[in-house]
Amino acid sequence: MSVSTYAYVNARIGDIKSYFLSDDASRGLIESRNLEEILSILKNTRYGQDLADATVLSMELQLKRNLYREYLKLINSVKGRPRSFIQTMARKFEVDTLKSIIKMMFLKVTLREYLIPFGEMSEEMIERLLKKETIGEVIEELKGTDYYAPLKTVHDARTGKGDEEDEERDLPYVNALENHYYGAVKEEMSGLSKKDRAMVKHFVGFNIDLSNLLMALRLRGLDAPAEDYFIEGGEGLTMKHFTLITRLENLSRLPDVVPRRFVGLVKEGLQGYEESNSLLSFEIAAKRYLLRESRKVFIGQRFHIGTIIAYLNLKENEISNLIKIIKTKDEFFSAKDIEGLLVMA
Repeated sequence: MSVSTYAYVNARIGDIKSYFLSDDASRGLIESRNLEEILSILKNTRYGQDLADATVLSMELQLKRNLYREYLKLINSVKGRPRSFIQTMARKFEVDTLKSIIKMMFLKVTLREYLIPFGEMSEEMIERLLKKETIGEVIEELKGTDYYAPLKTVHDARTGKGDEEDEERDLPYVNALENHYYGAVKEEMSGLSKKDRAMVKHFVGFNIDLSNLLMALRLRGLDAPAEDYFIEGGEGLTMKHFTLITRLENLSRLPDVVPRRFVGLVKEGLQGYEESNSLLSFEIAAKRYLLRESRKVFIGQRFHIGTIIAYLNLKENEISNLIKIIKTKDEFFSAKDIEGLLVMA
């Protein structure tokens, strides 16, 4: 793809890179006293226009809509294969929505987040799905969408099986969605120019590695065949690594069974895990790594599709941090505890 393809993107991103929150603004949000103060601070930032009529109850929804609009703006700024690739990447909103609904369905929890309407997951579709009482009903409602076939295949295979691992019943469905999503992303990636393909392979591959790492950790102690859950196409975490992780009895040995490039990441995750006993610490550690890589790409030469992916990663991370601040502030977390949950380089 020629340099001219990304000339507008380069100019636009060069102009909007100053829209990211300053360190002072971020610190002010973390140390704010309440949601009203958070809203007041944000109204004096780049998010002010989106939050002009927002209330403390609608902040999360407005911020997620801001991210959706950023995706649309950049999708519309390129043409051809790059545009098709970014459109496919953006379908993560659909996948995340379905994963949230499935988790709610199996764990019998109340959904505490706003789901972003995107593509096949329209507001009407989301509303219909939330009214369903069983996973079978959810899947039938998806008939005619890209997600019906992979979910139906899993559901048919599990019909009649026991549910001993109550807390993990969502895993086959989550894995089916991620496998389907990354399969589509890899197919679109194969049609990119050599330069573009090289730039995005790192982001796509690392995200697949992250999904595999987290899935392997969740599979520990379960009688589930590892090969059924492994997603091909990662950068370094192989099927052998995946299987070894699922068989670990003691997580302290995790650094010994992952590729060298992931040792620092899992050590950071282990430190948080020892304090919280939650796999979320590994997800945060991995996202911090991806954040650092995105920044390197974003501040470098910008005439390639990697710049767009890096910008969207940075933007999504910033909004995710803002939503975490809002949620934890509402639950009276201390500034120190809030900062520990944020993904910051």
